[in-house]
Amino acid sequence: MSDDTAPAPDLRDLMAEALTVSFTGHPQRRFQALAANRVLADRMWPPVQAALDQRDAEIERLRAGESEQPAPDGQELAPAEWIHKFNRVTAEERIAHIEVMLSLSRQATVCWEQDHASLKERIHAANEELLAAVGEQDQLKATVDRVREAIRNERAAARRIVDEGRDQGGAWVNLMHSCAMFLMALDQPGES
Repeated sequence: MSDDTAPAPDLRDLMAEALTVSFTGHPQRRFQALAANRVLADRMWPPVQAALDQRDAEIERLRAGESEQPAPDGQELAPAEWIHKFNRVTAEERIAHIEVMLSLSRQATVCWEQDHASLKERIHAANEELLAAVGEQDQLKATVDRVREAIRNERAAARRIVDEGRDQGGAWVNLMHSCAMFLMALDQPGES
């Protein structure tokens, strides 16, 4: 049987053996010392087991949420990968990293707080200006539409007069042409 397949020794047996190692007397006395130390180890075991269980639970708690595998180098870390990486560096590196994070967080908070009020005011003012400009533009568009409609009506009236043969001297024809020119001017986009 190889050492790999041998059952793992009970930690209590190892404790009892360790307590007995220095005993070099008669084999019967060594056995009695080993048995006594086994009883002692059994009494010492519950607090040791509790401490080991507590340690295992703490390790599990600290590693909760971490990814099984680290992220490839050069790739942005997901939160679980970040925890995996963070748990595997030295305490000094963790403290240095947290100090940087806290410093950046404070800077971001100060930046946000300092600009938040003025940003809110600037957004409100820009919004008011935009609403005013839209209102003015809507009013202008409505005025242009009314002018356009009035010119079309005058042109239609002039056309009827010309078509009925009542235009003496060409004044109504001139009015029709003038109306057409006004409409063309209104329909062309403004110059920038």
